[in-house]
Amino acid sequence: MKLLSILSLLLLASVEPAISSLRRYDAIFNFGDSFSDTGNNIVVYEENSLPNPAAQPPYGMTFFGRPTGRNSNGRLIIDFIAKKLRLPLVPPFLSQNGSFSQGANFAVSGATTQDISFFKDIPIASQISLNTTSSVQLQWFESLKPCCAALPQVF
Repeated sequence: MKLLSILSLLLLASVEPAISSLRRYDAIFNFGDSFSDTGNNIVVYEENSLPNPAAQPPYGMTFFGRPTGRNSNGRLIIDFIAKKLRLPLVPPFLSQNGSFSQGANFAVSGATTQDISFFKDIPIASQISLNTTSSVQLQWFESLKPCCAALPQVF
């Protein structure tokens, strides 16, 4: 068992240099739901007059020291991926008015793959469904493309 642990540690140590020598990425464009939402939910929930627990403590307190819109008290997996790729944290598309040259996050808590019309005949779901489906996120991405002409290889 001890030998297996040592071999695993050596394997991990040998993989690290290989990962760092891989092609450098210039940007991350992320789509999804609460597992990777870095703050779009703050805008969406406010626009729909919905309470948003992720905009209040204890969310964000462990790493950021303040709520960031992440459904976590710290970082999300997308934050660790960005760090590993040596990129900055991926900014939320809806709450950022700056440059998205190093990526954008389109994920929104509560997003679904089904269009909002799917939920219209489901009493409870129709009241809480937000128009943040994967097709909407792809439309946001399409609207961003002209702004990121410096990254033609991405598109």
